[in-house]
Amino acid sequence: GTALHAAVGRPGAGLDGFRASARQSAQVREILATKLTGAGPRGAAHWVHYGEVAPVALMAGDLPAVRDFVTGTLGELARRDARGATLRETLRVFLAHRRSHAAAAQAMNLHRNSVQYRVRQAAALLPDGPADDFNVRAALLAAHWLGDAVLR
Repeated sequence: GTALHAAVGRPGAGLDGFRASARQSAQVREILATKLTGAGPRGAAHWVHYGEVAPVALMAGDLPAVRDFVTGTLGELARRDARGATLRETLRVFLAHRRSHAAAAQAMNLHRNSVQYRVRQAAALLPDGPADDFNVRAALLAAHWLGDAVLR
């Protein structure tokens, strides 16, 4: 009845590789602990590889700075409400699928027009618009993995 959680580092060779993998899995475990203490899905099982969260792991050592970055980059999209969560997730998936509405719609099991509508709404809430793709993607990734700890 309990959900299983696994934090996995990248495999490496020798003692140095083992230490690096152990450090990475510890960072993933910290990120999962941060997410699970927020309003995230507590009962859901998580199997997370370091490669999925590497940028967030590098940022997560200073949560106040990450919170400032996320709220400054996402603006009104960084609100802790259901609509903001839906728009953030849609924009994150859209950008992860190289700005393809069709691929994002397929990944989210939505109609293409729904993705287009949500992406337009999300972009309208960004302070600088969707122009700064790297920072927006990094902020969305941090918000996805760290949840309420970095949202307002």
